[in-house]
Amino acid sequence: MLALKEGGRTTGVAYRLPDDEIENELSLLWKREMITGCYLPTWCRLSLDDGRTVNALVFIMDPVTRCMSLTPAFR
Repeated sequence: MLALKEGGRTTGVAYRLPDDEIENELSLLWKREMITGCYLPTWCRLSLDDGRTVNALVFIMDPVTRCMSLTPAFR
């Protein structure tokens, strides 16, 4: 698992869910990401390469979770 510390910044991929599948896809995404209890789901503004800014659901590592203590970089 990779995570950024608070104030970090990264580049990556933002996926747009199809309107007609959003409920089902969000349910699957939520189940996959939240099973460990390591994340704080948060809505964030993202700047895309084409200059647009969008709202996106991101999963931020909870700094007080035991998952952080298992990651060698954070010991």
